[in-house]
Amino acid sequence: MRNFAICGRTIPALQPFNESIEAVAIGGVRVVCGVLETADRAFDPASEAHGHRVLVRVRQFSCNYRDKSFVLRAAAGLPGNRFFVIGSEFVADVVAVGASVRRVRPGDRVIGDNTYPDVGPGHVTAGAHGGIPSNNASGEYLILHEDKVMAVPPEMPDDVAAGFSIGAQTAFSMVDKLALRGGEHVLVTAATSNTSLFAIEALRERGAVIYATTRSVRHAQRLRERGVHEVFIVDMTLPFSKHEQLGSTARSVGGFSGVVDPFLDLHLLKVLPVMRNGGRYVSCGFHQQVGYGAPAPAPAPPDYSAALATAIVKNVSIIGNCVGQRRHLEQAVTAYENGRLSVAIDSVIRGDRTGAFLQRTFEEPERFGKVVYAYR
Repeated sequence: MRNFAICGRTIPALQPFNESIEAVAIGGVRVVCGVLETADRAFDPASEAHGHRVLVRVRQFSCNYRDKSFVLRAAAGLPGNRFFVIGSEFVADVVAVGASVRRVRPGDRVIGDNTYPDVGPGHVTAGAHGGIPSNNASGEYLILHEDKVMAVPPEMPDDVAAGFSIGAQTAFSMVDKLALRGGEHVLVTAATSNTSLFAIEALRERGAVIYATTRSVRHAQRLRERGVHEVFIVDMTLPFSKHEQLGSTARSVGGFSGVVDPFLDLHLLKVLPVMRNGGRYVSCGFHQQVGYGAPAPAPAPPDYSAALATAIVKNVSIIGNCVGQRRHLEQAVTAYENGRLSVAIDSVIRGDRTGAFLQRTFEEPERFGKVVYAYR
């Protein structure tokens, strides 16, 4: 079986004819990557251990922002002859199923179900865990609990399916927590991040008037084409209320009633002044979560006491979100199947271009949408 892996320093010498092995710079760190062959996984459908398990063969996979820390940690700490298999999202064919499996069958095409904190639709606690099914989703063969996969319709092509589950499940959960009533004015920060692109789709489903912030002038028109009413090109050194266009718009609508923000540490203090009294703010993570890589000038830590004081005065609800429930993924898949959701795919990379995949995923500021690696 094939595995897209971060390699220890001696692996290139051990595999001199493997043309997929490349060295690239990620976050200022030298990272050696390549597609490595390992033995196939042993799967016994009749065994008790595999009773609720499925064996899947990965067609395509992709990485998320969370994977960057895994990549850099592996590059910094792997023994010379070891490797770490990467990947958070995948689309795969079900090859075999355990005797007790009822949710999928061989031949189904599946993606990961990241339901959290529950395990999945069966809420099985033995042998399965809530959250992302695998941190090693590029392994060509995976053995997963049946509650951690979900079949996708034929209308969804592989490249879309390979970059769908985490962003869609997270975004639909975040928008659900905003409890929108339709026609509300909602601001999406870091609008070209994958989570935010899915959030824009989910907000369109709810009939919101969508506004977005980005630092990319180049992608402003693409955001408008996806249903964003107004795009603000922001200088991140300034509070949002000090941006003339953004501040003026916020005042004209009486403040944004909802905010969807993938990076709490970047935006919370900036967005609270442009929110309306009684607004809802939801975030799913931090920008400074990687913890590895070349040292960079440390920004001043956010003044969370000031943020909470503003939230109290303005009656703003600050809501945390970690992935979502199965129903959120089902809602997103149904919306795609019915033509109501569009998924941005930046590029699909194949073959020996392993370094190009990592660099496009983590280092290209003008990337728009998911970068997918295809085995076949």
